[in-house]
Amino acid sequence: MAMSVIDTVMVGRLGAVPVAAVALGGGFYFTSVVICLGVLTAVAPLAAYAIGAGDRDAAGRTAASALARAGLLSLPVIAVLTMADRLLAVIGYAAALSVEIGRFLHAVCWGAPGFLAFAVLRSLLTALQRTRGVMIVLTLCVPANAALNWVFIYGHLGLPALGLSGAAVASASVQWLMMAGLI
Repeated sequence: MAMSVIDTVMVGRLGAVPVAAVALGGGFYFTSVVICLGVLTAVAPLAAYAIGAGDRDAAGRTAASALARAGLLSLPVIAVLTMADRLLAVIGYAAALSVEIGRFLHAVCWGAPGFLAFAVLRSLLTALQRTRGVMIVLTLCVPANAALNWVFIYGHLGLPALGLSGAAVASASVQWLMMAGLI
């Protein structure tokens, strides 16, 4: 939620259409990955059960299977989100807004595999009662998102200004960093 707020605020200087696009696009993205999370959060109780039964290997196998499932679930998310601008135009969204939402979704969708893998690892660490790392990673992702937005939206540190797409690139990058942080 904090990352979405940061994206919206930092895109604010670009105008009304980009703000609407990042808010709506973020909502579409979030809804897509939350549907997948419903399947993947089963890792926590299944791994906890295995750990409670003294079978840590089964907990590892559960997480490995869920990581593979996360990769597979990412594919339809990416496919749908890369076509979303056309779908939105068909159902009556304003053409300019559909294009901007599409620009956002075309970039942010590549964060889905990282985010879904993060969710699996978070569930495993919860089952292992090692939640401190999860808290640290989540706490660091908010300022990381703001910093990357500053770089990618406005083109700092020698990079080109990507505007609205920069917010999506920043969010997708942070989702991969969140996964890496738990690994």
